[in-house]
Amino acid sequence: MPNYSFKCTQCDTTFMKSMTFGSKELPACPKCRGKTQKIITAPSMIFKGSGFYKTDSNKQATAPAAKKDPAPATPTPASTSEKPKPQTNTNPPPHGTSA
Repeated sequence: MPNYSFKCTQCDTTFMKSMTFGSKELPACPKCRGKTQKIITAPSMIFKGSGFYKTDSNKQATAPAAKKDPAPATPTPASTSEKPKPQTNTNPPPHGTSA
C-alpha cells in the first residue's frame, strides 16, 4: 500500500499514513483528532535500467537495422581543375630489342 502525507487544518501537524489506492476517506489528525487534507508530493519510486521508456520497447524491432554496415565508401573523383599526369614507362625494355 502507498504512503500518503496529510496535514491537519487545525494544528498544522503533518503525518504519513498507509492507505489503499481507492480510499476516499481522510484520516483524523493523530494529535488533535481534527480534519486533515492530503498533501500532494512527488512519487518515491525510481525507474532504473532499460525497458521503461517507449523507445526501449522497440529495441528488438530496430536492432537489425541498427547493425547494418554502412555502404562502402566510393572513391571521389579528382577535382576537374587537376589534369591527369601522363604515364611514363618505368619498365626496362626486354633484352635484344632497341629502345
